[in-house]
Amino acid sequence: MITHLRIQNYAIIRSLDIELKNNLSAVTGETGAGKSIVMGALGLILGERADSSVLWNKNEKCIVEGTFNIASYSLKKFFELNDLDYDEETIIRREISEAGKSRAFINDTPVTLTLVKELGERLVDIHSQHETLELNNREFQLEIVDVFSKVQEEVTAYRASFNNYQQLQKQLAQLEEQDAAATRDKDFKQFLLNELLEANLQPGEQEQTETELNTLNNAEDIQLALNTGVQLLREQENAAISMLQEVRTQFQRVAKFNPRIDDLFKRLDSSLIELKDIANEVEDIAQDISSDKQRQEVLTARLDLMYSLQKKHRCNTLEELHSIQQQLSTELENIDSLEAKIDQLKKEQSDLHTALLKTARQISDKRKKHIPALEKSINVLLQQVGMPNAGIQMKQDILPDAQLNLNGVDQLTLLFASNKGSAFQPLNKIASGGELSRLMLCIKTVVAHLTQLPTLIFDEIDTGISGETARQVGDVMKKLAEKHQVICITHLPQIAGKAHQHYFVYKESDSKTTHSNMRLLNSNERIEEIAKMLSGSKPTESALANARELVG
Repeated sequence: MITHLRIQNYAIIRSLDIELKNNLSAVTGETGAGKSIVMGALGLILGERADSSVLWNKNEKCIVEGTFNIASYSLKKFFELNDLDYDEETIIRREISEAGKSRAFINDTPVTLTLVKELGERLVDIHSQHETLELNNREFQLEIVDVFSKVQEEVTAYRASFNNYQQLQKQLAQLEEQDAAATRDKDFKQFLLNELLEANLQPGEQEQTETELNTLNNAEDIQLALNTGVQLLREQENAAISMLQEVRTQFQRVAKFNPRIDDLFKRLDSSLIELKDIANEVEDIAQDISSDKQRQEVLTARLDLMYSLQKKHRCNTLEELHSIQQQLSTELENIDSLEAKIDQLKKEQSDLHTALLKTARQISDKRKKHIPALEKSINVLLQQVGMPNAGIQMKQDILPDAQLNLNGVDQLTLLFASNKGSAFQPLNKIASGGELSRLMLCIKTVVAHLTQLPTLIFDEIDTGISGETARQVGDVMKKLAEKHQVICITHLPQIAGKAHQHYFVYKESDSKTTHSNMRLLNSNERIEEIAKMLSGSKPTESALANARELVG
């Protein structure tokens, strides 16, 4: 339970420091006095977001601090798991700087806002007028059933697996889309690869083929040139080699007389050796070259194949064709690998769906088992809040054809009937604001007993009721407050009169500013405040007497 609340520099609250008590506390005050502002500040230490707009004085930081007695609640494990110092008097603090920067602390340890929210959800439940609208939300309705059926942990585990299942579905859809696109091109890519494989192109083959074919195409000219060369080098009467041999003979005769001539002799001797070798090689080449039409046709066809493949694949070399061949092979392997991956994911998806369906049906059975008791508990409470002929039904529908959703196989609808003999219909079609508020109180009462939530705060849950109904609602709250700390912001004297203590929110002004404050009323002040709620700012004696009667 929350035992102390300190608020500094928040909205129109300059400074508020107040002790809060157990059981049922009523909070009253004129419209606009700041009751909702106090609730807003309380929301900060329960994990709500805020910025610098909440600052009363823009030059000072805002501090909201709450002290919670958690001795009677099983929260040690939560503190251990989050590496927090456990203290039976735990303090949660929020600070909003002048620049709007927010900091949060649990027992003076800096923590994230998410962690504050997680702890806050275990300490306080705040019901606002807006939350009453949640009754029309099927997710909220199902959550009520899950709390009552005690399947929340199972549902959480199921949802984690269901999210994995959806991720598998998404991944599988993407892979199947890729596979469909790839498969459309698979046959063509296989054809291109087979064409390249059958061509069996070898490194350097194009250059060799072009050279050989060029030689065959010009064989006659080449032979003529080579034969002429042989004749000029050594076969004619004045052949080059013969002439040079004569020059060599003359140089050899006089070389001993002059070193320079000897050097020329040696060079000429080397040249003759080289010329003779050239003549022999020319003769060999001339003998090897012959016109071969059949070979020409083979080489021409081979080159045409190379040029055709290069044109088809928009490249210029055999090396590029080889790279394309490797790429096609890799792409086809990837298609096969993709198909195998799809088969694997389909099996995983099927196995997970089977497991999920089994779990979902088990959860559904537990929900079905507990729904009658939940309906009975709420319907009994409805009679206690001035709705003796009203009732609810939880309509549980099962999804067809083994379908699943985030909640399992169930679709739940909360149906309501306000009068005897009336047909049960969805809430949003028939329930009034006052009926919704009282139904929410009944639901909160049932859930609170199950969850052992320390503190419940009702922000004007008494909307749309008055008189005897208000008194009955107050009785239910008072009963609820026997096991929980209940704080009720109310405009109804009948509910305020049921409280164990009464807090008053008011505005006060000095020469420069107006700000909100809150204080605990003593017995006489409480009687007077309830009397004012009954008759106006100047209560009559009858109103005071009535107030005393309400307080009891």
